[in-house]
Amino acid sequence: MREVWFERLLGFLLGVSWAMALVGGLYAALIFSALGWVISLVAFLFGSIFGFFFVILFEFIHRSLQNKQRELALLESILDSLQRASSSKRDEDEKLSNH
Repeated sequence: MREVWFERLLGFLLGVSWAMALVGGLYAALIFSALGWVISLVAFLFGSIFGFFFVILFEFIHRSLQNKQRELALLESILDSLQRASSSKRDEDEKLSNH
């Protein structure tokens, strides 16, 4: 339950970061639009940098979380197989000791 909540929060923050990048870029472009389209384009890029930083940050956190979940699932499957092998070996040892 906690991971689902955290993934939803990361998704929300990622969306907010994209919106912040778009709005910041558009705002900067509109301010500098009177100076020409080249300067307006440069202002858009500089205005978007803050939002793009958070997009990259939250995307990195999201992928890191996904990798950790995959690793955890793999480790749990390895643990299960080792426990099954250990219990079957114990059962064989008990059968041999009974004879």
